Amino acid sequence: MQPAPVNPDNGTRNGSGHASSRAITREMMLRRLCEVVSMPLTRISRHERDMAGDILIELLKLGSAAMRQQTAQRLAALADSPKRVTLLLARDDVSVARPLLEESTALNDSDLIHITQTASSAHRRIIAARKNLGEAVVDMLAIHGDVQTLSVLLLNTTASISITTMDRLVRASRDHATLVAPLLRRQELTPAHAFAVFWWADEDGRRAILKRFAVDRAVLIASASDMFPIAAEDNFADAVVRKALQYIERRQRNRAAMARSPYGTLEAAIDAALAKPDLFVINEIAYICGIKPVTAAQIFGDAGGEAVAILCKAVGLKRDYVERLWRALRRPVSPDPASPFQRMAFAYDSLAVAKAQTVLRYWNWALSSDFNRNDLGKAEELDEDASVARQAAALVLGRPKRV
Repeated sequence: MQPAPVNPDNGTRNGSGHASSRAITREMMLRRLCEVVSMPLTRISRHERDMAGDILIELLKLGSAAMRQQTAQRLAALADSPKRVTLLLARDDVSVARPLLEESTALNDSDLIHITQTASSAHRRIIAARKNLGEAVVDMLAIHGDVQTLSVLLLNTTASISITTMDRLVRASRDHATLVAPLLRRQELTPAHAFAVFWWADEDGRRAILKRFAVDRAVLIASASDMFPIAAEDNFADAVVRKALQYIERRQRNRAAMARSPYGTLEAAIDAALAKPDLFVINEIAYICGIKPVTAAQIFGDAGGEAVAILCKAVGLKRDYVERLWRALRRPVSPDPASPFQRMAFAYDSLAVAKAQTVLRYWNWALSSDFNRNDLGKAEELDEDASVARQAAALVLGRPKRV
């Protein structure tokens, strides 16, 4: 028996009495086509399946959400599902799109980038949790994603994050404290990132940073040891070399600054500050410690106590003078374990001198070697080729301090 011929006018002139029948017929047709496009290529040619997919698209647009969900679920398991149908459903409501966004290997990086640019925040959050995300997709998620998307992305340990996107995520963490903890767990985090995030991290975050990134500079010091007399012959005329050597040098204090200072020693300068604090004596303390006033201002103005502890340990201050410096800064001494003073004391006791020197020297290099006051508050606007130090200074010094 031959199938009944299709009348192009059927379904358009029969009136509302047949609406239910038409809906059932459409549902049946949709199911049949769904079965066809879900067939593996061992059972159907690619071209035949793609043509069936083109027809299916028109039915899906008019079909129920439940039917679209069922179709998406079936296609999610196919490695080579028809692209147009897959993209249509992947951009549908998240209740439909979820299985495709989570699992479909038919969606390549280009498809995911397109969905990221055109779909909703809910779509982006699902993509951010997807396994084995490539850097290009992650870059786009970081550009278009909200804080929730960025948080999901940072928690996705299988996602690959580029250095430029890490820069973006670090900037985002300044204003969104919930990003700091997952950010600090990323393997892509560099010392430049970590020592910037330190300034807006909480107590636990700061401890994690110091534990992971406060390392000895023994190899660097040994490899550059002969550069000090060479540079000295030219009176350290090359500013770039001079700043690099200031980071590498092992000395705890600046002997030349002590010789020029009216106080003579760091301890005497601290005593003077305790008696009568003013900008001159604070700057003298900075110079004797071998750091610039801009770095000292950041350390002394920090709401937490860890930065002061790092300075004190790096320059070899004894415990009694650590407390005297703290009092000279007009900071309260408290027995409360959560107080900045006790946080400072814990950090001082926990850090080795060599590791504290690494952090202090890096801060001084990063915050002062390429500092430009016009960059403050404009870290996002800096060119990608801007130096690490310039980016760090704009990022850290351009933000209000918080514990």
